[in-house]
Amino acid sequence: MIKRKTLGTVAVTVISLCGFCQEKQPPTAELLTSAWNDGRFQVDVPSVVGGSDIILRRPNSDRKEAMPLGNGRLGLGVWSQDGYTAQLNREDTWPLRLSPGQVSIPGLKKLIEASDYSGRLNLYNGEFEQHGGGITATTYVDESVDVMVVEVKGVDANQPQTAELKLWPGRIQL
Repeated sequence: MIKRKTLGTVAVTVISLCGFCQEKQPPTAELLTSAWNDGRFQVDVPSVVGGSDIILRRPNSDRKEAMPLGNGRLGLGVWSQDGYTAQLNREDTWPLRLSPGQVSIPGLKKLIEASDYSGRLNLYNGEFEQHGGGITATTYVDESVDVMVVEVKGVDANQPQTAELKLWPGRIQL
């Protein structure tokens, strides 16, 4: 037996597969929730989108596991080879997919080798956050200009850090 009851603007369907089972009552109106409140649609978008974030419990050391980021013009594939590697890809390199090259930050090996490593691709704000060994690295592509940003916290400020730019053959650094 199927019964439909309407409570306000929410329809509740109660299905009974057994004729001799006791029929359950639908929940009362005060137990029902809705995103429609006070005449408008209200939803916590960051929380809803955040439920689909990609979580890493170990470093993504293979380039096939690269985390994708981008702004529609500049795209990155980020993985943990050599401490930190990001391949840059621009939309104007199609159809041959000629990546400009890669950026490597060897000083982040301590982060990816840490036993407490964790990573999260925050789908709401487009940031790839990595934590481990007291270091945090947050990578994103600026939404308005084609700039890759890597914010690093927790490293010794007195230790020099390097970033290596590896251009593919035929590319020149301007």
